Amino acid sequence: MKARLTLILLAATLALSAATAGCGSKGGEAAMKNGSRSEEATSRVRVATPATTTLHRRLEYTGTVEPVRQVRMVPEITAKIVKLEVANGDRIKKGQLIAKFDTKLFALQQKQASATVKLADTQVSSVEKDLARLEPLAASGAVSEQQLDQMKSGLDAAKAQSEQAKAALGLASYSVQKSTLKAPFDGIVTNLLVNEGEFVGPQMAAYGMLTLVDISEVKVKVSVTEKDLPLVKLDQGAEMTSEAWPGQVFAGKVSVITPSADPISKSFPIEIKAPNPEESLKAGMFIRVSIHVASVEGALSVPPAAVVEMKDSPVVFVVDEESRARMRPVKIGIETQEGVQILEGDVGPGDRVIVEGNFGLKDGAKVIVAE
Repeated sequence: MKARLTLILLAATLALSAATAGCGSKGGEAAMKNGSRSEEATSRVRVATPATTTLHRRLEYTGTVEPVRQVRMVPEITAKIVKLEVANGDRIKKGQLIAKFDTKLFALQQKQASATVKLADTQVSSVEKDLARLEPLAASGAVSEQQLDQMKSGLDAAKAQSEQAKAALGLASYSVQKSTLKAPFDGIVTNLLVNEGEFVGPQMAAYGMLTLVDISEVKVKVSVTEKDLPLVKLDQGAEMTSEAWPGQVFAGKVSVITPSADPISKSFPIEIKAPNPEESLKAGMFIRVSIHVASVEGALSVPPAAVVEMKDSPVVFVVDEESRARMRPVKIGIETQEGVQILEGDVGPGDRVIVEGNFGLKDGAKVIVAE
């Protein structure tokens, strides 16, 4: 009996201990949960202050450099080159001799045509004299009207032959005059494709004997999107840079705006002219173009990284006095690499706007501002 009582007391003690342990575990879990709620997560951010400044809006594109003047040189006659006066890379002046052609055949044709003109003029003069003698005879009836008409027709034919001979003389004389090829402007010789002794002519127009280029001024061709085209105006300033000349900026102006789109790219070609006195820019170079399209003075701006695009509108996060992020919807204006204009929104010059750590941030979130 005594042993049985001892076993019952032992079992009761173990049960009480288990119950107490269970209650303690549940209480501990609850306490941990309550503690986790009290420890709020924080985000580390960096901030900047809005500034009042002048913003310049620019369009950034890549273009290709072309000479302001370029011509493929070909003779106007078909002839053999007897003397070539230039080589690739030569700088030549307007009117300078490029090539001389063999025009002996044209000289002989000129001589022949000149003789034909004299013969035709003599024939005209002879017929005119005969007609002058026949007209009084026809008036008196000594010569028939038919004979008179035949004489007039003969005079017309003689005059036509004279005109034909003069045209042949003019053509031969012109060919003799074109015995040389001269530079139409100051430039540099490129793509020289012929040698002395070769026959050349107008049929070479597609590729030319040589190419003469003037790069004292250049034009840069740029393709502008449909969205940006309304912003581009004639004489707008543009700045250009090239990898060939690090740190150097070339200034130009918009000179041509094409009114029709390229059928393939659907973009609109424009041209920018720029002086190139040092000839640093070469034909065919790729170049970065920045076109100045607008300026706003006294604009309230924030760094571009401060603006977060939401579904409804762009927003800016501002850190308040309790170190919490407050979402502020804004309306933006000019966007540049230096800053974004704030047109409307609860953002002021003294605010601390978040520029790092703002993506995925919730309104009212606790933040720590990194120094």
